[in-house]
Parts: sequence; structure tokens; C-alpha cells
Amino acid sequence: MHGNLVAGALQLQLALGGFWYTCHPTAAERPADELGFRQEVWFHKLGTPEEKDVHSHDKGRLKIAEHFLNASEDGKWVIDFIQKGDGGEYEAWLLDTAKNAWTKLAGYEEQWKRGEFGHDGALYVLSKKGASKGQVLRVPLAAPVPANIKVVIPQGEATITTFTPTPTRLYVGEQLGGSSWLRVF
Repeated sequence: MHGNLVAGALQLQLALGGFWYTCHPTAAERPADELGFRQEVWFHKLGTPEEKDVHSHDKGRLKIAEHFLNASEDGKWVIDFIQKGDGGEYEAWLLDTAKNAWTKLAGYEEQWKRGEFGHDGALYVLSKKGASKGQVLRVPLAAPVPANIKVVIPQGEATITTFTPTPTRLYVGEQLGGSSWLRVF
């Protein structure tokens, strides 16, 4: 693959016959002191040569950015959680693959930490904004604007550590002190 493939993100998308991956710019694209920085997101179509790979996102973005990609099962959407260095601050960008257009959903101030695509046309997000122990938000993909984003699991006594949407349920892992458990909604 790309000469500077990095241990960042790789998201296979069989529905589109390819995958997104992260890499660093080459020595021909950046000065020597910036090599190993400025991750970029590219798309590779299976069965095609590397030269045909398409830059997808973040050419020239923040020097210390790290990408965390997740694609919907149907191949229609990709979420990119872009971490600012190693500090746990993220921006969230959504790719509509039919339009090949990225939209910023959340900045660092929104305190989104991770997202998973549901089976109901929505993105589910763990947010810490106003909820230090976490809350789960539902973002409708048909209209992913702030007015349509709803809290579906509010902050409770325990800290939300993980969640998984399924076709009929939302499973939420929580921790309180040393104990952990799973709740089903």
C-alpha cells in the first residue's frame, strides 16, 4: 500500500469493494521534520493499483491528528473520530459515501468519544459534554444536525464504558467502582 501506511485506522467496506486507511504524507510531500505526522485518510478499491487510491479526508490537517474510522454495514456512511494527539479530544466527521462528502458533526467542545452505527439509520455516540460519566446520543443520519440529536441513555451513577447497537436493542457497558455490568435498552 501507500509507502507511509501507519498503525492508525483501517476500515474494510465490502459493500463498496474496498477500504479506507490512514497514512502519513511521503518525503516528497512534507519536510523531513514533519514525516510521521499529519495522518491522512485514503480509499483503496480492491483489485486496483495503489496509484488509483483516492485521498478521502484531512490532507494537511492538524499535525498530531489521529484518525479512528468506522463504516456502516451498508457502506453508506463512515465516521471519522479525529483525535487531537493523545489527549482524548476528538472531532467527529461523517462521510456520505454516495455524495463523497464529509460533514463535521462535532468539534472538541462537544466531547464526543466514539460512535457506532445502528441498524435504524442512526449513529450512536458516547458524549461526555455535561455528563462526565457519559451519555449516549442518537444522531439521525438523514438529518445529522444539532436540533435532531437526542440523548437516548442519560448519564447515571455508573460510568458508561462501551455500547453496541443491535437491530432491536442497545447494549451499554457500565462501571461503578470495581464492578462492571451490562444494561440492555
